[in-house]
Amino acid sequence: MQKADLVERGLAFLIDVVFAVLVSIIPVVGGIAGMVYMLVRDGLFGGRSIGKKVVNIRVVRGENTPASYADSVKRNALLAFPEIFLIVPLLGLAVYAVVMALVVATETVAALTDRDGRRFGDRFAGTRVVKAASRIR
Repeated sequence: MQKADLVERGLAFLIDVVFAVLVSIIPVVGGIAGMVYMLVRDGLFGGRSIGKKVVNIRVVRGENTPASYADSVKRNALLAFPEIFLIVPLLGLAVYAVVMALVVATETVAALTDRDGRRFGDRFAGTRVVKAASRIR
C-alpha cells in the first residue's frame, strides 16, 4: 500500500481538529467529547476518521488491517491530550492552541524523518497511514 503524503494527512487532521473543537463548544461535556473523538477517530469507518474519509486515506496495522479502536487510542493519545484544555472557557482555547502546535510540530518532524512516514503515535501503535484503495461512500 502506498503511504499517504503529509499534505493529505495534514488536511485530514485539520478536518478532525475542527470537528473536535466544534464538539468541544458543547457546555460541560464538550471538551471530553472532543478528546474522546480525537482518541477513537481512526477506529471509525474501517480505519478512517471523518477527515481521513474526506481525503481518502486510512490507518492500517500490518499490511492492510484497518486500525481498531485500541490502535486509534494508542496512536492518538498525544494528539488528544490538548483537547482537555478546551474545558476552560477562553483561556483554555489559547492553551490548547499552544500545546497542540507543539505536539503537531513534534509529530510532523517524526513523520518526515521516518522512511514509512510514521509519527511517534504510529510507531507506538504499530500503524501507518496509507492511501485508501477506493473511495468509500
